[in-house]
Amino acid sequence: MTEPPDPRLKTHRRLVLLFIVLAAACAWYTPALREPVVAEVRRTWEEIRIYAWQTNDEYCLKRLEREGVDFERVSDWTNKRGCGISFGVRAPSIRNASLGKVDPMTCRMAEMMDSWLEKSVQPAARQHLGARVKTIHHYGVFSCRSIRGRSSRMSQHAFSNAIDITGFTLTNGRRITVLRDWDDMGPEGKFLRDIARGACQAFKVTLTPEYNADHRDHFHLDAGIWRACRT
Repeated sequence: MTEPPDPRLKTHRRLVLLFIVLAAACAWYTPALREPVVAEVRRTWEEIRIYAWQTNDEYCLKRLEREGVDFERVSDWTNKRGCGISFGVRAPSIRNASLGKVDPMTCRMAEMMDSWLEKSVQPAARQHLGARVKTIHHYGVFSCRSIRGRSSRMSQHAFSNAIDITGFTLTNGRRITVLRDWDDMGPEGKFLRDIARGACQAFKVTLTPEYNADHRDHFHLDAGIWRACRT
């Protein structure tokens, strides 16, 4: 006996068909109308996906515990502009590297930081500089703002989902900075370029001085929904 069709499948097909029709309609708009409409749709969709991504889950917290990351869970919050944090943690140090007075970041961001430090930063520091990273210097995590030059798209900093790293201090007291050492042909520059390539594996977005002048003195690393590697 043939089973009746699943009504959920029919609904799903209707939604897919509706999406195709809407996409085709957008494609037939005049350029003057199409661009703002598409931009608004993309922005709205991005905000939805950002929220879903930053929700993370309890499994992320458990993974941090399993990796031995010393962290404190912080409460979720959102301000009037829509900026805030969901599933946030405060982690003043990761893999024995101090972050100093750092804002809370999303659990997923902390997890990516842990992976980057374990697999890339600390091994590269030992290889090129003969010491471990003791302190990570940065401009911070949270900033309720849009992406520079793109007023319609919010920065991942607005959701505590990014960090701007300016340099490192090693266990032997040596100081490495992105501004001074990125173009260095010696061990300092090799260290920075190695960990930048490693960041592309650990994070969703990695922006370095190779990207533009705004990043001449720091690495922008985030756990957002887009993927980009500019090293």
